[in-house]
This record gives sequence, structure tokens and C-alpha cells, in this order.
Amino acid sequence: MFPAKRKASRFPAFPCKVRQCFSLLGHAIALADCLRHAHHLCMNMRHFFWGSLGCVAIAFLLAAGAASGGGEETPAVSEEAYSDLMANEALDVQDMAEGAEIQRRMFNRLTPPGLSWVQPMFPSVVPFDSKYFDESFLDGLLGEDRNSVAVYPLSLVLDPKTRETLIYNADGELIASAPSDGVPRAWAEDADPSRVTLRLDLLPSEDVEQYLYTDGRIAETLAAVAQSKPPRIGTIGIKSMGGSTNIGILDFRRMTNGNMRVTISNGTDIAEVYSYTVWHTASVTTNPWVNDEGVTNISTNTLWTPVSSTFNGLASIWDCQTTNLVLTNGVGTWEDSNISSNARVRFYGVYKRADSDGDGLSDGAEVFVYHTMTNSVDTDGDGMPDGWEVENGLNPLEGDGVQDEDADGLSNFQEYINGTSPNIFDSNANGVPDGWDVYGGTIIKGDIDGNGVLSAADLTALDNLLADGSYNVNPVAFSQADLNSDGVLDGIDRRGLQDLLDGRPQLYFLKPEMK
Repeated sequence: MFPAKRKASRFPAFPCKVRQCFSLLGHAIALADCLRHAHHLCMNMRHFFWGSLGCVAIAFLLAAGAASGGGEETPAVSEEAYSDLMANEALDVQDMAEGAEIQRRMFNRLTPPGLSWVQPMFPSVVPFDSKYFDESFLDGLLGEDRNSVAVYPLSLVLDPKTRETLIYNADGELIASAPSDGVPRAWAEDADPSRVTLRLDLLPSEDVEQYLYTDGRIAETLAAVAQSKPPRIGTIGIKSMGGSTNIGILDFRRMTNGNMRVTISNGTDIAEVYSYTVWHTASVTTNPWVNDEGVTNISTNTLWTPVSSTFNGLASIWDCQTTNLVLTNGVGTWEDSNISSNARVRFYGVYKRADSDGDGLSDGAEVFVYHTMTNSVDTDGDGMPDGWEVENGLNPLEGDGVQDEDADGLSNFQEYINGTSPNIFDSNANGVPDGWDVYGGTIIKGDIDGNGVLSAADLTALDNLLADGSYNVNPVAFSQADLNSDGVLDGIDRRGLQDLLDGRPQLYFLKPEMK
């Protein structure tokens, strides 16, 4: 990354205290003394003691390992790792600015027009020697502990007007700047390299050995721990759901064929799998650029933009992927093969297959899809079970029992009670609306003379009954005349019969006073 203005030091033979204290347990305190010497770049006291104690712990682990190995000494870090890191040494502020400019242009070519972003430099950590930097720069550095030594985070920003490289410390304070190279260049307004902010961490060169050593030991420890643990699925099951009968996701990973495999455990039951997809649309942009030799190149970028509603956890409406995932010995796997290129983000959820409240909807469907209650047959309290409402296209979260979707004279609730469809005017296709069938049963309401046909004669017969004020008629005739089935013959029944004769049965059945 950085031009080799000065040769890196020859790889040292490590005769120092750091190496000596790694060989014997009794020399652990010497390591702390050596770190005090290494942290002379103005680290505060809190950082100083934290780093010392952390390294003492590491020294104890290494000393125990060395003693068990028969006293054979192993180099703290490899010469190759040391040389590779030192080859990227930041020589001074101008050197950092020049390296940043090269990388900024490279990242700029990869960035679609109109976007700005923050990008770590490569490598993200580089050594530096304090004697080649101004005191003002060193005074502005703010360190943080990493791998038992101090590193100093920086942000390198290109001023879009002056083309200076501005260097900020971890608190966002400007601590240095480097002038531009003076070469005029023209950039599109939405593709200026200044839109790329670079991040870089400085590491004192005298701490490189300790930094690499600790980094290596951490990697070795993590690898050893990973090998000593049982298989990942079992481990997660013990930690997350040990002793539980709840079903949960143990693992999901992308397969080589592009499918996503979901592993589920805890239980001998059948599971349901749900997903929520954040769908995207793609736009392709081209970005022409001229390299340092004056050759024009064209980079192609694909920008994915989400078009789905913002993901809102369980409040989102999920899709049911399967309702029949059988768990064998408490574990089941399901592969999602329906993953297209525009399905850029997908969430997964699982639920034990059950219908706790007996409403016709599985518990998983109530939680992920319909957002109804798993312990209530009728979430909205309108008299109709949640499952029946969903099956018939009604809203189980809205009290719509009194509505008449198909205008057949029956409310939605009445349709449920009588086993008819709330969406079909004539459910049994017998030529009359459902409301007429229900109120009349096997007898046509209003057919008072019983001849099977509604006519003016039926209206005359009803008028006679009302005029006589007599109920001394046979039960069938009375049932036919009592159109609203309230046990009383009155003007309401007459108005209803008139509506039926006029071909307007829905008016009769919908009038509030006739319910």
C-alpha cells in the first residue's frame, strides 16, 4: 500500500524481555514491565494497566504450554508475518495521504454514482515510527487497546474543494492534513472520489511483534476451543433450548447449490416453517474512468434496491413454506430452494404444528400470517371462528359479523350459523337467495296459500290474516306468513312480503327492524 521510501528493519532475533518471559512461568511479571516500555506513546493509565493484565494472562497460558513441551522454545511470531506487516509501514503523513489516494480511486470506481461510504483501507492496520511524525500529530492520536497493545484509529477524508487529505483521530478531531498532488482532474459531481472516506489504524512499530504474537495466540485458542466442542448443532441446542420442548432454529446456511438449509430441533412433533422476504429490484449502472496511463475503462455496477415493505418482525405478514416438517430424533432439516436473485434478504421462523384453540388455524399461521390469538377461537369477538373467516375471505381481526358481503339477506354471522357462503348470493344454486332459503327452510316464506309460487294472492291472504287478527291458521300457513320469524304477524311481515313480490328480497332481509 505505502511506497517503500525507507527499508523496513531486518527481522530481529528477539533477544528482548518479551521473548524471555514467554519461556518461563516465573517471568510473567517481566512481560508487564516490557509492555510499560512499549507503551511510551502517551497511553493513559487506564489503558496501560488493562493491557498489562491482559498480557500476563496470556503469558501464563503460554508458559504452561512451554513447560509441558519439554522446554523447547518456539519463535513468538514468524519472520514472514513480521515482514509482511512491516512492509506496509506508514512512513509519514504524506505517505499515508498518497496511499489513501490510490485506494480511494479504486474504491470510487466500485461505487455506484450518488453513493457515499466509509471503507477500511487494505491492510487496515499498518505500523508507524513516531520519530518520523510531528509532535502535533502524535499529541492528537487517541489509542485503544487491541491485542494487548495500543492502536490509533484514523479517518482519512478528501476535501472536495481543496483536494487536501484531512486526517481525523478517533474522536473526529482534525490532527493533520496533506496537500494534493497538484494535478487537475475532472470528476462527475456524483462520482467524486471524495465521497469515499477511508479508515486506517496505526500500530507503533515497536509493538508489531507483540501485536502479531497475541493475534496468533487468540487464533490458536479459538481454533482449539472449536475443536474441543461437540458438533455445532448439539452445542446450540444445549445452550439455547436445553430441557425445553419448544421448537427452534439451530442453524441455517447457504448450500453449494444455492439453497438455504434450515435445521430445527427440540421435539418429536411436526414443525411448520415460515419466511419473510425483502424483495429487491436491480438497476445496472456503468462508470467510465481513466487510469493513470490515460486509458478509458468502463466498470459495471449492479445496485439492488428493496421494494418490499420494511421488515417489522412478527408484525410483518410472513409466508408459510411448509406445514409438515417431521422431526426425527428431535431434529429436522428443510431446504429452501425457492430463492431467486431478487430475494436478497430472507428471514425464517418455525412453529410447532398445532391448533391450540381449535379455531381452524394452526398456531404458526396465527402468529406469523394472520396475527390472531392462539388461545381464542374468535379473536375479534364477532361470533365467527378465525379459521372460518380466513377460509371465506373475511378479516379475523375485524368485527364483520353483521355485514352482508354477498347481499343475499344473511349477515356473515348468519351465513356461518347456517352453513352457507358469505360470498355467494345463492349458495345451493336453487334460484333463490340464501336468506330466502334460511328463513323459509323447506317452505318458501310468503307463500301463504302453499302453492309454491309467490303472488298477489299471498299478499291478499296475509292482509286477511292481519285484518282478522286471528292466529287460528294451520302452523304451516303461520310459518309462511311470519316472514321475520318473530312469532307475531304484523305490518313488518307485510312489508317484507311486498319486497319479495317486488323482486327485492335483500331489502326485506336487510331492514334493521326486521332482524
